[in-house]
Amino acid sequence: MMAARTSNKPLTILEWKLLQWMAKPYGNPPASYIQSFRLIEGKLYAEKDFTSGVAKAAAALIERGWTWEDEYRNRRLNDLGMAAANELPKPVWKPPAPPKLEDRDWELLASLNYQNREASYKRAWVTPLECGGVNGSYHSVSLTKLVRHGYAEGRKGLTILTKTNIVPEPDLRARAKGSRSFRITDEGTKALRMKYDS
Repeated sequence: MMAARTSNKPLTILEWKLLQWMAKPYGNPPASYIQSFRLIEGKLYAEKDFTSGVAKAAAALIERGWTWEDEYRNRRLNDLGMAAANELPKPVWKPPAPPKLEDRDWELLASLNYQNREASYKRAWVTPLECGGVNGSYHSVSLTKLVRHGYAEGRKGLTILTKTNIVPEPDLRARAKGSRSFRITDEGTKALRMKYDS
């Protein structure tokens, strides 16, 4: 049976992931319990601790007619929803375009360049705190923007973060943040020269 769609809007990655989560039975063998959620005044209640964006995905599943509601306001997938979970492929996800750089981003790039390449005691990797950041300051966000433009790269544990992987695919649950360090790229030094030498 083909899954009926009550909306022409393409399925988002979060909607698809929520659909897959709901379709997977759980419990000790036999796994016979079906996942459910409650959506009350825009607030999502589920067994797992989901990110805030999942409430919008839950509302979309309701709008598409893929859920049914019991007397306790728990929503589970109906036959159409189960068919959709089984038949619809995972949507293609692309990271959004990087935001425009501001003056303070360029200043931070210059600071990164100095610490990585020009200082008498060069640091291979620099934390936001070593770039003048404090708790709650813009430095981490700004350094991430620089990575998204390809002007810097980051490191989190053993993972190198570049413009292709710095923005992760949306997930139902929040990821652990962890500390990051950064360094300027050759593309970043060229961009700095073009910015300040022209």
